[in-house]
Amino acid sequence: MNEAFTLLVPDGAPPNVTARNLSSTELLVEWNPLPENYIHGALLGYQMKFTRDKTNVTKVLNILPNITNYHVTGLERYARYVISLAAVNEVGVGVYSDDVIVWTDEGGKLCLILSIFAINITQAPIKFI
Repeated sequence: MNEAFTLLVPDGAPPNVTARNLSSTELLVEWNPLPENYIHGALLGYQMKFTRDKTNVTKVLNILPNITNYHVTGLERYARYVISLAAVNEVGVGVYSDDVIVWTDEGGKLCLILSIFAINITQAPIKFI
């Protein structure tokens, strides 16, 4: 007897998606693996979408199935990013997680260093304590 069955994309989003800035141009995105009962077949990986806020440009990254964190580099300084994550099986991309919003750092230390070097030392002596 042949039993018909329908293949489905993953019907759950990866749980506990978080993101934090590591610097003015880098973010770390972390998540927990999608439970097996939501995958519906073999997990081929994850797909991460991230968009710099107020732009129409969304980048998509494909991530291996055994990875549960991703270091995103080359981002703009002090910018707001919207990130979501979905599991992928042999049928396709599943449900995306809720959006996670994170800012890259301002990079204020660089500005401070540049300001110090711009001072004329003969006019403003530096006193070390």
